Amino acid sequence: MSSVAVIRRTDALEPAKVDPTNPLHYNNMRITPNLGEPILRTPGAELTLYLVIYPIPGLAQKPLLSVQFRKDGQVVAQATPELPQSDAQGRIAYVGRLPAETFPPGDYEIRALVSQGASTVEEFAFVNVSP
Repeated sequence: MSSVAVIRRTDALEPAKVDPTNPLHYNNMRITPNLGEPILRTPGAELTLYLVIYPIPGLAQKPLLSVQFRKDGQVVAQATPELPQSDAQGRIAYVGRLPAETFPPGDYEIRALVSQGASTVEEFAFVNVSP
């Protein structure tokens, strides 16, 4: 699994400019990660996550993703989203969008776990939600 990235913005790419080997190119979009800026709780604002899963070749079991949001050490939200199909390179790109206004202001730890068969990997990201 890649690192978990909080997305700052996405920019449209012409199909001819999409680099299938670039993990930050997704569905004709270039992803720009948020590098520590707070997410504002304005109407319509989203807290958007992005990660890439690299399934273990040859395993019959599909990877499973679990995402937790922790504030002050406590789980405040959790999801087990359905994953899309893998792309031509065998990667599974996941984008999760949540309304920012549903998160009270504060610092959050985002914990992503991917399991497939007997293997599990875990990655973390941190984000601040501001009023």
